[in-house]
Amino acid sequence: MRSHLTRHVFRHLIYNALLPDNPVSLQKCLRARRRLFQPVRSRRSIFSINFNLSRTPERQPKPMNRDTSLDPMFELTHALKKGSRPPPRLKLAEAFNEFVSARHKDATPIQDSHLEQLRTTLLHLRDTHEEGEAFGMSVDDMGLALDTLKHSLWKKDNRIVVDSAKLLFEEIKHQKVDRFGEKLASGDVTSLIRILGRYGEAQQARDLLEQYWVGTLKGAGNGPWLCVLQGFASEEKPDKVTETVQMMEQHGVPFDSVVHGSIVRHYVYLKDAEMVMKWYNHPMSSSNRPTLSTDLDTLEFCINQSFLDWGEPIFKKLLESNPNSGKAWNLIFQWAAAKGKGVDEIERMMKVMIRRMEEQGHSDQKPTIKTINGLVRLANSKGDPYTAERFVALGQKWGIEPNAGTYLLQMDYRIRVGDLDGAKVALTALKGCDLDEFRAGPQVNALIVALCAQKPPPYNTIMSLADDLEEHKSRFEAVTVIALCLLHLRRGETLETYNLVNSHGFYFSKQDQRAICDAILAFVIDPTTSTDHAWQSSNILHRIFDLTIDIRMKLMTSFFTLRERADFGTMIFIHAYKSDIRLTEATYVAALEGLAHSAYAYYSSSADAIWEASINPYNDTVPDPDDDDKPPPFEQYIAQIHNTLKINTAVEPSTRLRNALMLAYTAAGEAHTALEFWAEIEHSREGPSWNSILIALRACETAPFGEEDARGIWARLKGQEGVDIRREAWGAYMCALAGQGIWEEGVEVMREMEKVEGRADWKL
Repeated sequence: MRSHLTRHVFRHLIYNALLPDNPVSLQKCLRARRRLFQPVRSRRSIFSINFNLSRTPERQPKPMNRDTSLDPMFELTHALKKGSRPPPRLKLAEAFNEFVSARHKDATPIQDSHLEQLRTTLLHLRDTHEEGEAFGMSVDDMGLALDTLKHSLWKKDNRIVVDSAKLLFEEIKHQKVDRFGEKLASGDVTSLIRILGRYGEAQQARDLLEQYWVGTLKGAGNGPWLCVLQGFASEEKPDKVTETVQMMEQHGVPFDSVVHGSIVRHYVYLKDAEMVMKWYNHPMSSSNRPTLSTDLDTLEFCINQSFLDWGEPIFKKLLESNPNSGKAWNLIFQWAAAKGKGVDEIERMMKVMIRRMEEQGHSDQKPTIKTINGLVRLANSKGDPYTAERFVALGQKWGIEPNAGTYLLQMDYRIRVGDLDGAKVALTALKGCDLDEFRAGPQVNALIVALCAQKPPPYNTIMSLADDLEEHKSRFEAVTVIALCLLHLRRGETLETYNLVNSHGFYFSKQDQRAICDAILAFVIDPTTSTDHAWQSSNILHRIFDLTIDIRMKLMTSFFTLRERADFGTMIFIHAYKSDIRLTEATYVAALEGLAHSAYAYYSSSADAIWEASINPYNDTVPDPDDDDKPPPFEQYIAQIHNTLKINTAVEPSTRLRNALMLAYTAAGEAHTALEFWAEIEHSREGPSWNSILIALRACETAPFGEEDARGIWARLKGQEGVDIRREAWGAYMCALAGQGIWEEGVEVMREMEKVEGRADWKL
């Protein structure tokens, strides 16, 4: 039987035998570029019967998980960019109404990327509708859309929401008032005031409120005024808040305990201690005093922000009122804990509370799980997990069993201190609780991120937690998706990464989508990532994200220069050319220079292999003569890039661009074509640069009769008065002569350089 061992294998065996420190390895015995054995597939199974019953179906990518109502709007955006025919107006109006109705029903946040599609659709319908058609939507539809915009993702100055709301309001006003002479509904005006106040246009909201107060909004009470007050508070304009309170009282709306509590709570939400103190002590109309709810919120703010001294009078007033509500007593226990009382002292206070309640006939008032959870939450905020565990034990001592909220708090502080096993125990207990009131999504997300950071990560446990999130339809946070993506990518699970991003990335904001894209991009351009994994990961970016020109250039440069794969780099360039992105001169220069780098690196490595073969016949990097190893078609790659440049009227040829063309064509073995661009540079208005001269002389090394061109360039260069020839130019000219085999003239140039420069660098 013929042996499968080739002479290549025997050479390795002999060579390794001569080196005791270099044992024989199977990898070195395998051919580098060709498999020894090709598997043979049988077309017929035994007895001519094809049993394919156990064949597993090939895995397919999951479709994008997004609202189908947005598809026509995306088509419209693409059509407007390309200048093609947009979808029918009726189809766009139906899609708009379907999306708005779904978001209004679920009250889910509208991401900024979706808002852009809504605004684009509105503007298109406005610009193309006929008189009286009202964008192709009814007044009720536009009113619902205006009210739905309040669910948009909050940003301080979200212009997209503000512009869309104004556009809808003006059309509603046009249809009702201008065409039919009807009055505007207070709900439409209030919706616009709420949006303006929330998204950084509180002054416009107040002007609108004054305009429509009489006759439209007067029956709405203090609701619109509260929107304006909260807007000015968010914009950090305390003078405007005071001024609005005065205007409100002039219009007959009193500054009562409701308005007082709303302002105080909003500043509590903003964590503005100075304003909380100011407005809590602000006098109210008639004999009103702060409500119990306002006092409790203020005291809770003092506990969280450590303003106990300022809140002491409020706390004493609460004690003097002899509270009998569970929320008040819970806050009293938290206040004591914040003042430094230990767990044992809190337990004695609970006994006193029970005895006092029984004396007042409120025997049902006892510490509950809300009491324990409040104390645990306070300990968490102080970074004291030991005390938090003691409070949980105190509740169990009193017969108060933990609920879902307790386990969520346990997960919080155990993850924070790195006790991931304890967090998993709390999660196991949480699964047996009713999660209608509490959602474990944030804690499970944090646990997944922490587990992914372990070395090595517990893959099965992480996937189990991710499945739990999927099963409960909880939201995957952006940091969780990033951690899972990197976990899958490092394991070579490209399809799982694609399905993960495709399923959840659609519901993220632009900022979160950019963070996910940047994480995958960092993995692609990481030098430690294999080329195959990097290419598959880059395909995920192309298929899911709307890549900018900067990201595409980073990908292209990575494959051209870092991985020296001209085929992949050229494909990324062609994909960018076919997209909606307009390529610039910088894009072409980066592609051409990257292609030149790949070509030079390839031919340089081949030359090194030939040299290594001459001194070491047993080196495993030497290409086998039997191997059909053809060089990459660099001339085809550069032709593809150059052809796109020829039909791109937006890019004017410049010296820098022609330099890149010369460099790429020279590296691809077409130096004669490169010198044609040198001729164009010579006759251009911009003229050559030093880089042009160096690149042209390099092309002369391999061009047919290149010495003639080199001599002509050198003669014109020496004929320029007042120009000091750089050392690089001397070296380039000598290399051009040497490349053509004219050694004697090259040595003469070296001696001339020694006379001019005072020294000769023979390393050139």
